Amino acid sequence: QKSISKTDFAKILVQTRFPYTASYPNNAQEELVLDYNDEMILSICFSQSLRKHLLEELEEAFPDDAEAYRQIRATSAAGSKRLAQSQSALPNGDAKVKPEH
Repeated sequence: QKSISKTDFAKILVQTRFPYTASYPNNAQEELVLDYNDEMILSICFSQSLRKHLLEELEEAFPDDAEAYRQIRATSAAGSKRLAQSQSALPNGDAKVKPEH
């Protein structure tokens, strides 16, 4: 199983977010400087990746429970979607439209 280092992942993320940096030379001495937004994006990506990895491991160990969890999540998401759609409808069936400012 391949894994990528945090530094390599950061470089890839920055290069995809800022394509013009891909043309810069990659020297060993070159330092990758991240601003707060980049750090937050990396943090979110790492946490999502870790969450996905943990869910995959749980699915392998407990397939029935993982499927039940997926069904619960799907039911909850469908209920939330129906609620949001019903709140955006007027009594006559028309949809509410937010005015532009």
